[in-house]
Amino acid sequence: MHPIFERKTYFAAYLGAWMVVALLLAGLLRIPEMLGWRDALIIAVPLCLFYAFVCLAPWYVCRHLPLRSTNAAKLLLNHLGGAVLAAAIWVEMARAI
Repeated sequence: MHPIFERKTYFAAYLGAWMVVALLLAGLLRIPEMLGWRDALIIAVPLCLFYAFVCLAPWYVCRHLPLRSTNAAKLLLNHLGGAVLAAAIWVEMARAI
């Protein structure tokens, strides 16, 4: 189990921090003045909640592939592949919303 899930307060603080990121993203979406706050939040909150859980995944990869005993190319490939996949899913989810 991920350590963030050990206590409800840790998890609540983690999600609270991501809601701050969602507010910042909504503010950026509002800059061209094409979206109101409601529409910007409808887009930003689900994207940030999704990405909050995506950002928990590297902990498992890092536990499985420690820096000292893993080839640098394998580390780079795994982390780069995960980042590209997460970004692609995030962009497609934004398009769907």
